[in-house]
Amino acid sequence: MSTNILLTDWWRGFFYFGTFFLIHVIVWRRRTPQHPLYAMLLIFLVVPSLIYFSAFWANWIGWQWLSAYVLHLFLSLNYIAAYPAMEARSPTIELLYEMHHQQIPFTREQAVLCMGQEKSVQSRIEDLVHAKLIFEYNGVYALTKKGRLLADLFITYRKWLGEPLGQG
Repeated sequence: MSTNILLTDWWRGFFYFGTFFLIHVIVWRRRTPQHPLYAMLLIFLVVPSLIYFSAFWANWIGWQWLSAYVLHLFLSLNYIAAYPAMEARSPTIELLYEMHHQQIPFTREQAVLCMGQEKSVQSRIEDLVHAKLIFEYNGVYALTKKGRLLADLFITYRKWLGEPLGQG
């Protein structure tokens, strides 16, 4: 048995990712999980890894499938990393929706009224509370331990890149 990783089987990685992406869509259409990140880790990483290693252990597949498994993992990790940006409420998308829904041209003032700063901030606060990054106590918001860790990570990352803090 050869231990060479064959890139000729790369297409299987796209097929696996597509299969588990379809499962992800079906699950989300029925009911969005309470903890989407954990559900995505289970769907895209844990279950495929169990299937792959079980099949490998049972000698149903060989080393040549490793490239497909690795490609699936890379595609899955990238999708999981990009998902929060796709899930977040975007003021730009909301404005486009409102303009499409109203079927009339907007003046700048109407757009500002429609997408006021307060609505944008409130939706971000709701996202942060839902993700358990902040909590509310007597009308005041504060960071959770998870929120503080994430903020520290971003601050360290931006310092490392030489980017200004608190922007972008």
